[in-house]
Amino acid sequence: MKIAIVNMPFYSIIRPSIQLGILKSVLTEAGYHAQDFYFNLEFSKRFDDMVYEALCRHRGILIGEWLFAKAAFQLNCPPQHDDLIKNYKELFIKEFKNLGWNDIEKELKHIRDNIIPDFLNYLINSIDWGSFDVVGFSSTFEQNVSSIALAKRIKEKFPKINIILGGSNMDDHMGIELLRKTKEIDYIIMGRGEDSLIKFLEGLKKGDLRGIKGLYSKRSIDDLPKLIPADPKPLDSIPIPDYSAFFETAKTIGLIKYNYQKNLIKIPFESSTGCWWGEKQHCVFCGLNADSMSFKSKSPEKVKEELIHQTKKYQSFNFEAVDNIMDFTYLKKLIPELISINSDYSIFYEIKSNINREQIKLLSLSGVKKVQPGIESLSSSVLKLMKKGVSGIQNVVFLKWTKYYGIETYWNILWGFPGEKTEYIEEQNQVISNIYHLQPPIGYGRIWMERFSPIYANESAYPKKHMTPHFSYQYIYPENYNLDKIAYFFSYELVDTLDDDNYEILTKNIDKWQSSFDQDINSLTFSYSPGMVRVEDFRINKENGIYIFEDPIDELFLLCNDTPKTISYLNKYFKGDKSELPNLLDELIQMGLFIKENDQYLNVCLPKSENR
Repeated sequence: MKIAIVNMPFYSIIRPSIQLGILKSVLTEAGYHAQDFYFNLEFSKRFDDMVYEALCRHRGILIGEWLFAKAAFQLNCPPQHDDLIKNYKELFIKEFKNLGWNDIEKELKHIRDNIIPDFLNYLINSIDWGSFDVVGFSSTFEQNVSSIALAKRIKEKFPKINIILGGSNMDDHMGIELLRKTKEIDYIIMGRGEDSLIKFLEGLKKGDLRGIKGLYSKRSIDDLPKLIPADPKPLDSIPIPDYSAFFETAKTIGLIKYNYQKNLIKIPFESSTGCWWGEKQHCVFCGLNADSMSFKSKSPEKVKEELIHQTKKYQSFNFEAVDNIMDFTYLKKLIPELISINSDYSIFYEIKSNINREQIKLLSLSGVKKVQPGIESLSSSVLKLMKKGVSGIQNVVFLKWTKYYGIETYWNILWGFPGEKTEYIEEQNQVISNIYHLQPPIGYGRIWMERFSPIYANESAYPKKHMTPHFSYQYIYPENYNLDKIAYFFSYELVDTLDDDNYEILTKNIDKWQSSFDQDINSLTFSYSPGMVRVEDFRINKENGIYIFEDPIDELFLLCNDTPKTISYLNKYFKGDKSELPNLLDELIQMGLFIKENDQYLNVCLPKSENR
């Protein structure tokens, strides 16, 4: 039995698909002849790389799905299909202003009407589809409609081929509705596919597909008392992903022309599933982990083995963990192991932000050079509404030490939570004014409504004035598709939230922070010697100067350096006149060298000496 597994647009070209990589290894290990196809790479060569990646990274209007809708649904496209660009032209112009397109409507319609049909014709005519028994598509975010478009053409030419879809777009009723309404799709797998896909192939050979968890067919969807996803395999039993086809295709299309360019590719790896924080308290806006929040991690030995193996095989030291959150025990187990082997990895991880200076230093030494810490806000009051389990001042500590130890931090400021007050916004404005020398957020805005998030699912806790599928869907799917079931993103308005105009000053402050961060002179440092501190303040938004502080105020810079300290702590350890302590702290706060939250104080200056 021969199987094709396919990765369609719109999926980034700077990394292989971990879904395809794992399935290729699982299928090979089980003795099947599997061939994986990176058609997203093939599609990207029809554009400038910047154009394709911009379409992949765009979040908002589902433009990737819209571009393939005409090819997928043809005459069944919704009658208002063409109106999407006309109705939201200004949004498109703002989003894609850096692409140099003079007429955005003309450019997008050229992609839809010319480039995509030629691309699909090329795929049908260049691959011997008749040699495959099964063609599987991995679909996440904006890969549904492109997958349907190719599946349609395969089925027209080879109607006996079994078409199966998997990936996060198949979760819950989204996958069921897609299966029910799309005649070209024969099966879907809901949940992890490593075990169920093998059982599906064995069942095809035997002619019996009963009892396979997570597998659904058109015959089985009319009697579904409960949707049950596939059972996940233990992570240590899953083979190392095979990304050979990605690198071969990348070389063929000219994405990788020279060996040194391999290190530009980000190698995905998986060291855990689920979310250990979400098991305790689900962040209210998070729609990830549809099938299970249950946290499971790979043994540190297996992770280290995989990194070593993949580096040697693909000649890239650049890794991305696809985990929702790093296993906290890795700080004591995996991270020291990576330090001990003296590796030169550059690793991306998602991590919780309430870790300390020493742990951040260890991350840097181990090669974790990029992190997404889920900061989301600098106001403890807003973070409490989110159920993040961290305070605003802890988030500033994280930004301070990741900056100091050379770790890039990707984070956002979010708003729109029920119960927010204008004073919470002012809290953030005040903090931001003092930390222009630290890493700014990469984005900001009102929270998205995602399927599976508490704000979507829990109507009693988060009542809504209205909620409908995001407006994009009505321009994409035929009228017989139930958009309430197929949508992952929703347009909405929650009760007891602030209007957008309340955030105008905050957005201006963030814009200024972002634009100033990369300037050559934008720093705040202190140098210490017993009895004296020298502060060099070159923040872009402050009056620049060099300040000398002598005994006893110099002590405070060290006492409040690593972590925030309470006034009771400072009263205990401050050696100067205790009665002067409030005045000294107020002076430092007025200068923007310290910040205060409740009764905690933090020195926001970075040490002048590096890598201590």
